[in-house]
Amino acid sequence: MKQTGLLTSVVVVFAFCVAVAAAQAPTYTALGSFGNDARSGQLVQGPNGNFYGVTEFTGAGSFCNPSGRCGMVFQVTPEGAFSTLYNFCSQANCADGSNPQGSLIVVNGNLYGTTAGGGANCVGVGGCGTVFQLTPAGKLTTLYSFCAKAHCVDGDNPAQGLTLGPNGNLYGSTRLGGANCLKRYGCGTFFQITPAGQLSTVYSFCPEDKCTDGNDPNQLVLGSDGNFYGTTESGSTCGNFACGTVFQLTPTGTLTTLHTFCSLANCADGKNPMAGLIEANNGNFYGTTAAGGANCAYFGGCGTVFEITTGGELTTLYNFCAENKLPCLEGYYSFGGLIQASDGNLYGTTAGGGKNSGGTIFRVTLTGELTTIYNFCSQTSCADGEGPQSGVVQGTDGGLYGTTLLGGANGGGTVYKLSKE
Repeated sequence: MKQTGLLTSVVVVFAFCVAVAAAQAPTYTALGSFGNDARSGQLVQGPNGNFYGVTEFTGAGSFCNPSGRCGMVFQVTPEGAFSTLYNFCSQANCADGSNPQGSLIVVNGNLYGTTAGGGANCVGVGGCGTVFQLTPAGKLTTLYSFCAKAHCVDGDNPAQGLTLGPNGNLYGSTRLGGANCLKRYGCGTFFQITPAGQLSTVYSFCPEDKCTDGNDPNQLVLGSDGNFYGTTESGSTCGNFACGTVFQLTPTGTLTTLHTFCSLANCADGKNPMAGLIEANNGNFYGTTAAGGANCAYFGGCGTVFEITTGGELTTLYNFCAENKLPCLEGYYSFGGLIQASDGNLYGTTAGGGKNSGGTIFRVTLTGELTTIYNFCSQTSCADGEGPQSGVVQGTDGGLYGTTLLGGANGGGTVYKLSKE
């Protein structure tokens, strides 16, 4: 009788644990689907609780040529009500900008961002990009059009989002232009712009041979010490390859390279970070590399998650594709940035791999323990999305919100919510 009672107790406890686990499993909700090839960026939540983002393509600007390929700003509610807030190339010659790629930032209730093309200058060759302000009602003000100076020394092609500085000004980067590399269309800049649209160049990349300071900068993050920290996708001295860097930049424009990727044999420390950093609550910075790492050396590496101190000490927390062969069940190629959620863990996405080879959402602790919490293409015809290029954001309701490049009802990507366990 005692043995039977013990067995019954074990079964009850097991059943309870299974029920709790099932109840705590993340729930995926598709909030919207884009048209063909939208290329949507990372989301931001506004003070009204709604989420805002951009698409590089799609849109319905009156002067867009080819039609529908110039980008837009959209709004989506946590319940999935989707609306277009602004269509770029709504002005002649796309003077209002075209093809935004970076994330938006909310300042004093308004949205601020950049477009990679368009603007008042470079008409006829695609445009050189803008900085814009957009009200919640959809009224756009162009604050600055790049390539206003000869040889585009003020910058060209701002393809990343903006960062709010301690002085109330906005800081951003351009991939091209600047005072250096003029024969190669410039190597990029970091700039400061006031809310009134007065722009000044803080730093021009590649002042020396081989671009040891990097080039193609990603989005900045303001550190708790008052300095900016970021990554460059390429540049640095790593043989015949452009492997990228991590750097510190003072508000007055002094740049210090903290780490040059591919410093280890076979790029075991990673290479080519394609997103910026975050500062965690321990004061260290965290990011991802799209390639390199200890695995998948046969096709350039599957990427890493890394930690770096303000003194430049880099630690690889995780090497993607632990099985070291396709299909890489925990994912590979993390193109988007990380967030630190309310539980203290880091969350991000991979564009490839996963159980269904459609990419993943992952959680990783500050000590490097990685868990896949969602596999894209879990629904028929990848209706839930495929190949996320940007990271996730945590809403005020605790859920994770993001976008995918592909999949969805129309094949052009999705906006989604994943409730946490």
